[in-house]
Formats: sequence, structure tokens, C-alpha cells
Amino acid sequence: MLNILSPFNKAAKYSKDRVDQFGAQYKTFSIFTIVNYPVGFIVLFFFESQENENLWLRLIACIACIPLLFHTHWPSKAKYYLPIYWHISVLYSIPFFATIMLLRNGLSMQWLLNMLLGFFLFILLVDWLTFLILLTLGAILGTVFFIFTGGSFETILLNLKFDSTKFLIFYLYFYAVFIGALFARNREKISEVKLQALKSLAYSIAHEMRTPLASIAAGASNLGKFLPIYDKAYRLAVEAELMPAQINPKQHERIKDIPAIMEKVSYNAQNIIDMLLMKVREAQAIELDQCSMVKCISTALEQYPLRTQEHSAIQWHNVKDFLFLGKEEMFLHIFFNLLKNSLHQIYFVPNGAINIWTDSSETHNLLHFKDNGKGISKKILIHIFDRFVSGTEFGTGMGLAYCKMAMNSFGGDIECNSSEGCGAEFIMSFPKITSTTLSSLREA
Repeated sequence: MLNILSPFNKAAKYSKDRVDQFGAQYKTFSIFTIVNYPVGFIVLFFFESQENENLWLRLIACIACIPLLFHTHWPSKAKYYLPIYWHISVLYSIPFFATIMLLRNGLSMQWLLNMLLGFFLFILLVDWLTFLILLTLGAILGTVFFIFTGGSFETILLNLKFDSTKFLIFYLYFYAVFIGALFARNREKISEVKLQALKSLAYSIAHEMRTPLASIAAGASNLGKFLPIYDKAYRLAVEAELMPAQINPKQHERIKDIPAIMEKVSYNAQNIIDMLLMKVREAQAIELDQCSMVKCISTALEQYPLRTQEHSAIQWHNVKDFLFLGKEEMFLHIFFNLLKNSLHQIYFVPNGAINIWTDSSETHNLLHFKDNGKGISKKILIHIFDRFVSGTEFGTGMGLAYCKMAMNSFGGDIECNSSEGCGAEFIMSFPKITSTTLSSLREA
């Protein structure tokens, strides 16, 4: 059974990787298919009198797209397979369906034009490599289906008359495939160049900032060692009336805290640099450890540079601890990203608050991270985990993309529920640790 499912799981992983990298227009495509396919049948069958039209093939495409319309409501566990379902739906609705109808209608002019328009849409929906794979599969499977349902190429060849118009259509078809794949690849290259530029900028900033921060931390450490000597000398001089007291007592107490404050600021700045670098790194195979959720949250809140009023806005008293397989440093950066975004959102509302709690399902432990900020628009929400998509003016669109990548590397997932004016809730799902996962972890 596992051998049978292995190719499907590999295909599901490929689809997920491509969608994570290049995005998917689930809702737009589903609306287009549900509206266009029945309308197309009415126009071609009743007005153009094409007897080879098949309503059932069109209805299957419409029914297949309905789940895509409600993709935000899919269960967390099922969302892993959403990308491959999307690719299968596109495969059926465009290259497979178009191939069947083109052959059934004897390469008619209407279907040559329909197919050409369909391929222009197809190019816009997926990346160039997926486009070529699905195009080839769709053409092969459509041809096989045509033959097994009684279709004959002899009839097509007998009725086929190549004129200049059809020759032009076929030329445009191959031209569309070639140019479409070329431009789709160029579009991906632009995305890759943007990512590489962001990486270069991030590493450059990190390099330029780490040295002075390290110097500040070293200076603060030395100051902390020797400041008590100067403090004692000052006190003795004042008590012996060798000099008048020139420092306010409150200021004097604050001076003693300066080394610790400088070290903490330097440490927090280094953490922010690490978070910036983690955002632009590619997903890598990692060895997972057992991590405590409560410990990770405590460490994150301790390390993040929170102001006093921000501390009081965060509520997480009812978090029940659970263990998950992951990397603590990666989880910290997930948490930092969510915390940074939520603090920005609640700044604009009175009585801003961030609530954190845990929950569980049959197979997963869940961490809820919710704020009562200004919320996220629908336009941004559907692309919120895509690279270079940001809901703020100064955002890079890399933070939440990293969160998605990191959660997937843990075997889990992250989703967002939000509407404008009603805050945002992020739900992180972590697979429950079983004896099987522990044994596989020990073997690794």
C-alpha cells in the first residue's frame, strides 16, 4: 500500500513546493470555471449547434472546482493536499478537457480557437515547469480517453482540410506554448532575482551591523566588570567629603544598570538580524528535536525586545504544554514574526491585546495566536503566505512565507483567519508525537 501511495505523495510534495514558491489562484480559477463552462455549453450547443458538446465533462470540471472555492475552510490536515488537488483540477479543466473536445469536434475552427484561448489562461495559472508537465499529461490522457470512448482518428483525417487559417491557428498554438513557457520562466527568474537581491541586502546589513554590536556588547561587559570599582571610589570620596555629591541618587542607581541594558539591547539586535536572515534562507532538510511549547514561548517573550505596555498586552496564562518535533530557534523566529506583526496591528486600536492558547485535535496539537488589531483585507489574506506579499507599506513579504516554510519542515502547517476590523488569528498545527515518530527520530 505504501509503495502504491509513494508516487502520489511525491507528486503532492512537488505540487506543494511549486505552489509555496509561485502561489495559486484557487478562488479566481474556480469562479471562472464554475461560470464559464456551463455558459460555454449553452452557447456552443444551442447557438452554434455543436452536437459533440458534452455537458457531463463540463459539470465534472465545475464540481471539481467547488472545493477550491472554499479552500480557506479545508481542515489543516487536508490542506497539505490542496496544491495537488489544484493541479489535478487545472489538468482536467484545461488540457485534458480541451484535447477531448478538440478531437471530438474534428479539429474544428471553434475548438482550435477555444483551445488557444485556454492555453493563454493556462500559462497565467501555473509556473512554466508545471505548465509543461500538465500540458503533456493532459494531451496524452485526453487522447487516450477519446480513443477509449469510441473516438476515431480516421474520421478526423477524412474531414481534415488544412487551409491557411487552420495552419495559422496551429502555428499560434505552438507559438503560445513556446512563448508562454519562456515568459513564465522569465517571470519566475524575476522573483528569484528579487529574492537574491533581498538575500544580498540582508547579509550585507548583517555583516555591517554585527561588528559594532559585538563591540558594544564587549564594551558593556567590561564596563560591568569595572563600574563597581568606580562606583565604590565615588561613594567613598563623597563620604570622606573629598568631593561634593554631583550625581542625583536616582541617576546613580540607573548608571549601575547601564552595562546590563547595553548587553540586552545588543543581544536583541543580534536576534533581529538573525530573524532577518532566517526569512530569506531557503528550506533545508533539518534534524528535528523534541521541544516544549511552554519553554519555547517563554524564551521567545524573554528574548523579544518588548516595551512594558506591550508585555501587559500579551495574555498566555492558559497555555497547556505539549511536546512537538521541531527546532527551537526556528520556532522562535516564527513566533517573533507573528509577534512583530500583531504588535504593529494592535498599535492602531484602543485596548490592543494578543491572546495565545493551545488546543488539540485527534492528530495535531494546535497553538492559537490572536490579536484584536485592524485585521487583514481579503485581497491580502488569500496570498498572505506568498513571498513578496505584504499588508504593510514597509514589509518585505518574507516573514509569513518563512513561517509557512518552517512549519511545513516540522510536518505541520500554519493558517490565518481574519477580516478587516476584526483582528487576525494564526493557527499553528503540530503533529502529535507518537511511538512511531519517536522511533523514526531515533533511527535518524
